[in-house]
Amino acid sequence: MLFADLAFNKPARQKEEMESLSASLAVDNDNDTCTNPQNVTNPWWRVDIGRDVIVRGLYVYVENSTRGWSFN
Repeated sequence: MLFADLAFNKPARQKEEMESLSASLAVDNDNDTCTNPQNVTNPWWRVDIGRDVIVRGLYVYVENSTRGWSFN
């Protein structure tokens, strides 16, 4: 099975973006950067991968202050 990061360096947006926590940090393939819409009611995040695709799976990494990065 082929796994491709279709979101890598694609245009990303989120509700109430701050410069230091830009949505683009979520698609830069660097686990040392992240985005975090803190204190936002009904937060959202989106990425435009540039074409229609069938998605059969999705990985979301969530930083947990006690466990580090985990899959959700």
